Order: sequence, then C-alpha cells, then structure tokens
Amino acid sequence: MNIRKQFEGLLLSFVIIVSSASAQLFQPFNYRDIVSYHQKMIFLMSGESTNEVARQRDTFIARNFYYEKRHRLEHLEAQLLKLPASERARHLNELFAYIYSDEFRAADALAFIDLVDNLLIEHSETPYLSQIEVRQLRQLEQQMLVIQDTYKEDLSEIYSAIGTRGLQLEPWQDYIDFLNQQYDRNRIYEQFNENGAVLNEPAVRGAEDNKNSNLVWGYGIPEKTVVLTFDDGPHYRNTGAILDTLKEYGVKGYFFAVGQNVGEVNGDQVKLSKKSEQLQRALREGHQLANHSFSHALLTKLEADEQKSELLKTSQALKAVSGVDTELFRPPYGSKNDALLKVSGELGMRAIMWNIDSKDWADPIPDSIVSRVMTELESKKKGILLFHDIHKQTVQALPTLLAELKKEGYKVVTIDGTPFGSEPEQKPDSVKPSVAVKSELYGNSWALVIGINKYRYWPQLSYAVNDAKGVEDILRQQYGFEDNHIFTLYDEDANRENITEHLANILSDPNKVKPNDRVFVFYAGHGMTRVLPSGRNLGYIIPFDAELDKFHSKSISMTHLQDFSDMIPAKHVYFVMDSCYSGIALTRSGGQQVRSKYLEEISSRQARQILTAGGADQEVADGGPGGHSVFTWSLLKGLSGEADLDENNIITASELGAFVSPLVAENSNQTPAFGNLVGSEGGEFLFELAPVHLSDAALTDEEKLKAAILELQKENAVLKQKLNELSDTKIAREIQNELDNEIRGLSLSERIEKANQYHAQGLAKYRNKEYQQSLELLHIAMTYNPSNPGIVNDYGFVLYRDGQFSEALNWLEKTIELDAERTPVYLNIADTLVELNRPDEAKPYYEYYLELYPESPVKERIDQFLSSES
Repeated sequence: MNIRKQFEGLLLSFVIIVSSASAQLFQPFNYRDIVSYHQKMIFLMSGESTNEVARQRDTFIARNFYYEKRHRLEHLEAQLLKLPASERARHLNELFAYIYSDEFRAADALAFIDLVDNLLIEHSETPYLSQIEVRQLRQLEQQMLVIQDTYKEDLSEIYSAIGTRGLQLEPWQDYIDFLNQQYDRNRIYEQFNENGAVLNEPAVRGAEDNKNSNLVWGYGIPEKTVVLTFDDGPHYRNTGAILDTLKEYGVKGYFFAVGQNVGEVNGDQVKLSKKSEQLQRALREGHQLANHSFSHALLTKLEADEQKSELLKTSQALKAVSGVDTELFRPPYGSKNDALLKVSGELGMRAIMWNIDSKDWADPIPDSIVSRVMTELESKKKGILLFHDIHKQTVQALPTLLAELKKEGYKVVTIDGTPFGSEPEQKPDSVKPSVAVKSELYGNSWALVIGINKYRYWPQLSYAVNDAKGVEDILRQQYGFEDNHIFTLYDEDANRENITEHLANILSDPNKVKPNDRVFVFYAGHGMTRVLPSGRNLGYIIPFDAELDKFHSKSISMTHLQDFSDMIPAKHVYFVMDSCYSGIALTRSGGQQVRSKYLEEISSRQARQILTAGGADQEVADGGPGGHSVFTWSLLKGLSGEADLDENNIITASELGAFVSPLVAENSNQTPAFGNLVGSEGGEFLFELAPVHLSDAALTDEEKLKAAILELQKENAVLKQKLNELSDTKIAREIQNELDNEIRGLSLSERIEKANQYHAQGLAKYRNKEYQQSLELLHIAMTYNPSNPGIVNDYGFVLYRDGQFSEALNWLEKTIELDAERTPVYLNIADTLVELNRPDEAKPYYEYYLELYPESPVKERIDQFLSSES
C-alpha cells in the first residue's frame, strides 16, 4: 500500500473533533508560506553566480527569507506549546495532512526540521504531547533523516531502494529542476525590491567591501587558519552535540549567545535557564562566549536606547555564567549600520563578522554545507566560519568538516578581542592531569567498544555513542589501554559483519591476544528478546544493519557471545552490555575473602564475566544524567574509583556489578544483571586504580591491618563528627556502643566489607517486602559504616516504605549532608513530605530532582503534582 495512503488512514483514525463552540485560540496558519521561503532560499543558493554583486544579492535576499521563515516557525512553535490538547492535535493534524498531500515534495519537509526537533525536545523536558502526536513527530523526524541521507548520496539507486519508506523521494537535482521551473531569479529580485527588505541592506554601489576597520571579518588571520563561530544558542541538545564534536577533535570555538536563551534578566537580577548549562560546559572546556543580542531582534530597526538594552541585558546574562564581561558582539543576521556600531563601540564591544558563511541556515543537507565551506576556503585560504548551533544539520555537518580541515592542514585559532590574529602555539591536548595506570597483572589489555545511535531500520538513539566514547576514554586515560589495542565501532561501522569479525577473528587470534591478556567488550545500543518454541527467552544485541521484523538473522545472540568468549584466548574476558539481557546462564562468584593469596588466585584463574543493563522484561533507558544512559553513568562512576568497595586499589568485575546494580535500580526501573558465564573458573576481571604487584597483594591479615591504621584514624575522626550530629537519636547511641566494642579490632576494609554484606542482605529483605527485617540489617550496616550515603539513604527509604515518614525524613536529609549529589534522595524527600501533608515543602525538592534528572521515569507523576499545586 502507498505510504501516503497508510499515513492518511492513520490521520483519520485519531482526528479529534473539536466543538464548534470552543474558543478560537489559534489563528489559521499558512504552512505554505514557510515552504515557499524555504524553497526560495534553496533556489537562490543552488545556482550561485560568479558575479560578486549577484552572489551578495542572492545571499542578502535569502537571509531576508530566512528571517521570515524563522519568525513564522517560532510563532507556530509558541502557539502549539500554549494550546489545549484538542486544539493542538487539530492543528498538528492539519500540518501532517499538508505534508502528506500531493502538492508537497519530500525535500520541502526539511523546512520543518527545527520545529519537529524543538517540539520533541520540549516534550522530553515537560511532557505535553499525546502518544499519537509523539509517534507522528518521531515518524516525520525519521523520514527527514532518510531524506538527508538520500540527498547526501544523491544517487538514483538509493532513491529507488528507500523511496517507498515514508515521503516520496526524488533525486536532489530533480528537486532543483522543479524549483527552477517554479521560480525566476529576476522576478524574485523584482518582488523583493517592491516589498522592501526586512534586514538593513548595505548602503553601497556594487559589491560590499568587507574591510571596514571597525569590524573583524577574518581577513587578517594567517593562511591555513580558521575561526569557528556558532550563533543563536544555546540550544537544549544541539549545542551539547557540537561541544562533543569540538572536544573529540580537540578544537575551540566561539558561541555567540542570544540572551533570552541564557536566562531572564530583571534589573540587577539574573535567573539562568536550563540551557545556560551548555555555556557553562563550553567555558569549562575552553571555549569563549560572545554577545548576539537579547531577543535576536533586528537591531538596526531599533532606537539607540533599545539597542543598548539588548546588548547590556545579554552581557549581564553572560556574566552570570562566566563571571567576566563580554567584549565580543555579532549583530543578528549580520544586519548592521553606523548607529549600531556606535552603540556597541561605546559599550566597549567589537563587532565580529565572518568571511565564510556555511549557510547552514538555508541548506538542510550536511554534506552540502561541508562542500560549500571547503570550496570557499580553496579561494580565501583562511577565515571566520559562520555556523548556528540551533540547527540539526550543523550538528550533522561538523564532524565531516573538522575531519576535512585537519586533512587539508588547517588550524583552528581564536579571537582575543584585540586586533585579530592567531593565538600562540598551545600545549598538546593529550597532556592529562592524571597518568593512566599500566597494568602489572596482565600482559596486554584489549577492548572492543561499540555504540550505535543511528540505526538503518531501528529507532534512533541519542546517548549510545556518547556512552561508548565515555567508556573508551576511561579505558585509555585511567586504565592504560593502548590506542592500537582499543577497537571502536560506532553507528554504521557497527554492523553484524564487523562486530563478528572483531570478536571471532581479531580478538580470537592467538598471535595477537595472549593467555595472560585481558579483553573488555562494551556495547551500547538496542537489545531484543526472542521467545523460542521451547518457551525459553533468548536475548540479542542489535547491530546497525539488523532488520526490525527479522532481527535475529542479523543480530548477535547471547549464546553467540558465549561462543565468542570461549574462542578468545585471554585469561580474563568481560562483557558489559548497555541493553536488555536474557537467555544465558549466569553464576555468581563467591564472596571475597580476606586472605593473603586471594589476589593471586583470582588473577590467575580464567574469568568469563558479564554485566548487563537490565532484564528481558525491563525497558532499558537511553537517557540519563550527564549525557549518558543511567547504566553507563553508573558504570563510569564505578570505574572512576567508587566501585573499589574494599579500598585496595583494585576493582573486580564483581565489585563493579555490586556497585552499579543498586545505583541503577535507584535511578530507573531497571536492575542490572551480573555474574559469570559458563566456563569461568573463579577468576575476576581486574581494574587497577594504582600499580599493584602480586607480591604486595600477598600480605598477611596482620600486615593489612597495620597498613590500614592511619586510614582508620582519619575515618574515626569523621565518624565522631557524624555521631555528634546524631547524638539525640537512639540509633546514634547504639552506633557509639558498637563502635567502642568492635572498631578497634577491625581494619577499615573489614568494616566496609561487613557494612556491604549487611547492606546487601537488607536490600534483599526489602525486595521481599520484609521491611522490619530489612531495617534491622540496614541498621547493622550503618554501625559499621555510618558515613556511607547509600546505606543511610536506603535506611531512610525503607522507613518510608514502612510508613515511618517522620523518621524517614530525618535519615533522607542526613543523606544529603553526606552526599548532596545523590539524585534519588531529592525525590524520596519530596515523596515523604507529601505523605506528611507538607506539599509546599515537597515542591522545590521535586523541581530540583527534575533539574538533575529531566528524563526520569516518574516525570509524568511529578509534573501532575506540580501542576495541581501551581
């Protein structure tokens, strides 16, 4: 069936009938105007003249069209966000009906790429769309990606292969031919002159001479250098993605921010927005901030006082982020006149322009953007490059562009606010504050790291590649894995053939991987479970090229992983899977015993271990804190040293699983599974936080106790302080008594180990809803380690579950004193305050929790509460 008819049928199935008596909250919107401006921009940009006057004219008129298109899209977005559900559904249906009409061409859909992106981002921050609306928008988002990919290749065979999926596609040149038939350049010039320009037109005859001494254009920098500048942000997602790319390539850029995106300014008071966190990150990573006006208004149309206010308010917002005054300024749309330059000059700002426009504001095709910039550089040899961090196509184009710049020998330099020039030679980015630990327990360390965001057929993910890169970084920077021993497969490279080649051949090659080596395998992407005829579940990881309905034929099952682990000759193999898990037998390792030869035993025995993000019946979340999934965020915390539960400078795979599993369970609806694969012989995969020699590890219990005395004395001081704070409670007196009797005979590591044992037993009782027994065991755990925030938090949470709300609140608040960065405790406190009938006090805790974890699985419940209390 034709996809258009399918979609029209879908539309008819959920059209919402609105009463004729309802208020008209939304004025009819002419979507055709947006498409018309989009088409005219592409038309003017597609046949650039060698005549400089004509080129500047085309660009100037296209910028006017961009202004009109952008303001219509912003107005449409604002209206849709304000409308009641029924009205919004009706108008979204009208938009989709237009998009899937016969008059609409596939490339026209790219006119709405930012609108769709922003509506979905707003929904992720504060859910407001119905499931049907989300599905509609996600479908259109995926079709836009298909359109971009098709025009990236611009091959008719690709068109014919995927043209039946979604909108009817056509070769890019066919679309340009259609525009050439639809529009006439001279007629556009004529109509434009009749209607008048929105932007301030250069008051010159012939071509504009961009050598104005009051402006910085980029002509004074050395050849083979460029400056990266990004306008109009910060954006919820795209700015962060651009920062990721800049970090990956080790280059710096300038972010010309719009003040209203940074925060609210009222007099001397500034309230920073959530988006401003992107600029804070930019500063931490060495980038520079600059002024792009407060509201992105046409400053040349404003009076001097209004121009001054636009610049000052933005500078005030940026100073709240950076702590310093901003000296650099760029007028919106590049629209300038003498009056504006006079105002900015009086405020001590220097106007920064550009001499190479990527035209990402007009061009929706990433490869075309890259080609345009590189072509311009061929003739100009240097320049300030103009980009916008609000557009998805910019995010998509930037990695390819930076790779091309590096290939052609260009260096990225900075603006310093003085007469423009390149900065002094910088120290290499490879210099790190910490030194990676070279393993003394293994021969060589090998890793295969896989992350897939962009699937061919499956839904796209957002965090998987970033998760994989985070793991890659920590293996290299902290654990000394060498570059040529880390194999990475991202997105389309992570197809079944490549993954299998690495596992079955490269890492199974005895000439490469030796018996004394270790092999670490990380996967972040989709997982799937298939129910076999026997009724048994079998789990799969999903490569880039796996089909949706026949995924098992091009996927890798958990039994395949078992086979691969048997083929790898290394003594220790560890699989970490950030996807759902099922279908393979796991065994738990025995509890760690404190004995002199323990490390020698587990390091010499064979180990085949696995840690997965969730079970077969659990949805594994893609989003989470810090730009990672909840699972990988917890994994990285553990590998940074927090999973060293016995504080012996070695993290075993079992320790890592014991650390990650409860932390993920606290922050999501998934519980990681970990254990040994069949064939494991009691060994443990080891991560060394500091150089460890087996001879050093084989200490007697007495020697270990002596070595821990200094640490124990420091810990005792901390415990005394905590006990003083708890002196009015019964449990504090019990902790004091037990510590007096037992602590002198225990080392620090022994007390921590005992606390962890009782903690685990207490959580097991909690899961069985045996709350009183759970509280008794958690209480004992606190006697051994009262400064462990995880134990204190769990004690308070079980009190909450048991209905002891006042006591629960006390212990949950103590958790914040111990660890203010523990996200779930803010939710627990808010829930407890609600049970205590103190909703006003609960509200700020809920709000702060959502700031820390905007994609929480309980977000909808919290939003409903906050709405009812507003």
